[in-house]
Amino acid sequence: MRPLSLVPGLSACVLLLSGCVLSPERIAFDRVRADDAAGFGVYSIGGGLTVAAGLRNVEGQLAVCGAFAEDSFPTRRFADVALGAGSVRAGGQTLAQNLTFMTPVRGAPLDGASTGCAGTGQPWNPAFADQGAVEVVLPRIIVERECDGADPPETSGGCNTVRFRQIGGGDLRVSDL
Repeated sequence: MRPLSLVPGLSACVLLLSGCVLSPERIAFDRVRADDAAGFGVYSIGGGLTVAAGLRNVEGQLAVCGAFAEDSFPTRRFADVALGAGSVRAGGQTLAQNLTFMTPVRGAPLDGASTGCAGTGQPWNPAFADQGAVEVVLPRIIVERECDGADPPETSGGCNTVRFRQIGGGDLRVSDL
């Protein structure tokens, strides 16, 4: 497998309500592969989010590469919150948290789409080439909550809450989509 080359100078920081979480630095780009892991979830107001992730060798470093697609225009503003809570796991360990480095895909299937890649700080190991144990984790989360200003808002019925929950993942692969 030929290693990917680095892309200098691309990084981002995202401040989440759950605390300050640095978005992993995007160090390279690649393509979604059919054997990459996939996970998807839905919003309580309709629409959903599908994420593809795989492990790559970027100049001898283990990197997590991924892309995401949304199936509803009204929910697009929620993707950063849902991705920010997401992670990629393999072999019983979390390799990436805060998936906002991933590339959005609009109007196309994920297979073959461009990905963003974030380094893990770990050296590449050929054992990572078997991606059977890679899993996309998208936890249940409130992605938006707007209240009418009543105190407490829960008793006035004046809050609109949008929730996200994962409904597919585990052994799911991009080729299954």
